[in-house]
Amino acid sequence: MSDFFGWVILLPLAGACLALLAGKRVTPVVGVVTAMLTFGAVAGLAWDVWQLGQQ
Repeated sequence: MSDFFGWVILLPLAGACLALLAGKRVTPVVGVVTAMLTFGAVAGLAWDVWQLGQQ
């Protein structure tokens, strides 16, 4: 579970940094980062539910 929470914290932080850096110059990058974060969040939640089901 520690890995799951680690990714939940790291993904948004990394995405926010990328959005701040790239958003000022390249708008499409923000869309890509948002899509990646959305996928990461959904995958993380699915993984968490699966892990809870395995216990």
